[in-house]
Amino acid sequence: MSVSICDDNWVDDAFNNKVVINPCTCPIPERVHELIHISGQEWKGELIDLLFSPEQGNVIKAIPLSTVRAEDQWCWMGNAKGVYTVWSGYAVAWQKLFGGDESWAVTKHLRGPLRF
Repeated sequence: MSVSICDDNWVDDAFNNKVVINPCTCPIPERVHELIHISGQEWKGELIDLLFSPEQGNVIKAIPLSTVRAEDQWCWMGNAKGVYTVWSGYAVAWQKLFGGDESWAVTKHLRGPLRF
């Protein structure tokens, strides 16, 4: 239950992984889990609509929630196991820089430091 609403990167890349909270007079929650109903099955839609722009609110409410109650955890979306490796970091960087071109895969067999 440690993901910070304002300080952590938890929203789609379309918003540079950050959220902007609308000015309001209500108490502003600090953690993402405070935006989820206690059942853990759905987002607190009214609170999200109050706190965020319609665009960000829709993106947040579209994030699927687990049906299993578990502690928050960080994972890397750059590979299927959710674990960061330098290799997976290179793959994501290459994808962002050059799109779907997979010629970066040859770098795995090169010796020496790789630089972008």
